[in-house]
Amino acid sequence: MTQALEFHAKYDLGAQPPAWLCGGTVKPGLGPTLEISYNHYHNRRGVAPPRTRQLIETKLRPTGANYFLAWETLTHADNPQPRGSSRALLTGRR
Repeated sequence: MTQALEFHAKYDLGAQPPAWLCGGTVKPGLGPTLEISYNHYHNRRGVAPPRTRQLIETKLRPTGANYFLAWETLTHADNPQPRGSSRALLTGRR
């Protein structure tokens, strides 16, 4: 999953796609929902996808009213594993 996030983030950040990928033309715009995945992998699993982070911090964080979409920063930014969650209980991490 993190490889897919990084793959898409690369082209959303402006890298030129190879000719074999959609004829060399891609339409960027993954939208603000990446923050949920980034939070899970970075803060809960300890995996740091750098391009995804760069994309979120430079292009995807909401800057105005977006009515019930793009609240990911508010609800997921730097949100660690909840205390008492099943994973925390199984691993002893609290």
